[in-house]
Amino acid sequence: MESGRRFTQIVTINFLTAGHTKFAPDWCFGLVKQAFRRHAVLSLEELASVVNGSAAVNIAQLAGDSDGTTFVPAGYWQSHLNQFFKPLPGIDKYHHFR
Repeated sequence: MESGRRFTQIVTINFLTAGHTKFAPDWCFGLVKQAFRRHAVLSLEELASVVNGSAAVNIAQLAGDSDGTTFVPAGYWQSHLNQFFKPLPGIDKYHHFR
């Protein structure tokens, strides 16, 4: 490399509008959606069965039970995180960073 020459690297990141991404898990959700349309689901257990039967890669993980038992504690995250972050206006629009 000659002295005095500078090489610059440019990184471009494009974020698509929500709902229009090509994200691998979307394919798995599509399989669940197709299976859900073909079955009558009346309980969480039946929904878990549909998810598990939709594809080998889909495994249902229930956050609670039909009787109201909670397996995963949930909270209102927005009020908790507001003390650390500011809202980002236009988050659902196209974003291009360079």
